[in-house]
Amino acid sequence: MLDRTRMVIERRLGTDSVDPNTHFEEGALLQFGATGWARSAGGSLDVIRGIAGINAIQTMTYVSIKEQVSFAVGSTASLKKANIQGAPPPGPTSVRVTDLTGTTLYTEGPITPGPYDYTIDYTHGTITKASGSTIGTTALVSYTYQRTMEEAEEEVGLPISNNLDETFGSGNTVVFQGNCLIFTTMYDTSKAYSVNAPLYDNGDGNLTSNNPGTLVRVGAVKSVPTASDPFLGAELSL
Repeated sequence: MLDRTRMVIERRLGTDSVDPNTHFEEGALLQFGATGWARSAGGSLDVIRGIAGINAIQTMTYVSIKEQVSFAVGSTASLKKANIQGAPPPGPTSVRVTDLTGTTLYTEGPITPGPYDYTIDYTHGTITKASGSTIGTTALVSYTYQRTMEEAEEEVGLPISNNLDETFGSGNTVVFQGNCLIFTTMYDTSKAYSVNAPLYDNGDGNLTSNNPGTLVRVGAVKSVPTASDPFLGAELSL
C-alpha cells in the first residue's frame, strides 16, 4: 500500500506489460523480465527495477503495521490486526517486538532452551508475555498482516480503483521509476530501520534494511515507521 499524498515521482510508466504469472500489490518492488513486470524474485539480480503503482492481485495481500501495545491488565494483549504473516520459531516471522525506544529487542518463543519474552497467536492477533519476561507494561510491535477489502477501500491517497486487479484488462501496469520518494507498507517488518540507512531489494517485493552481502541497494530510509505512521519513507533510485 502507498500513501500517495506524500509521494514524489520522477517517472511513471503505464504501458509496460505484466508477467501473466505474477501477483503484486501497489508499493511492491518489481523487476522487469522477458514477459513483463513481476514481483521481485531475487534481491541480487542485475535487472531493471520499479515500484508498483497499481494492484495486480487475486486475493488480499499483506501490509505492514507498527503499534504500541499495553499489558496493563494481564499478560496477554490484543493486536489491532489478525492473520499475521509468519509462524512461531523457527519461523520465519514478520513480527518484531521492542521497548518504546526501539532499542531493546525482545525474543519470541517458544524456544528451547529459553528464556524467551513472548509468544504470538498469528491467527487471532494476540501477544502473550512469557513467565519471567523483561517486557514492561508497554511494547512496540511491528508485523505484517493480511488486510481486508474494506481496508483497501479506505486506502490513503486516492487509489486508482478498489479492484484486486487494476491492470484494466490490458495486462499493462503503472510503475514508478527514477528518483522517487515513496511511503509504502511493503517492507520487511522483522528488521529495524533508521534515517539515512541503506535500503535493499529483499527478493520478495519488499524493501529491507538487512543485507547479507549480495542484495542490490535501491535507496535509503527517509522516515521510519512508527505506531502513528506505519509507512516507511524511502528515497529510491530505480
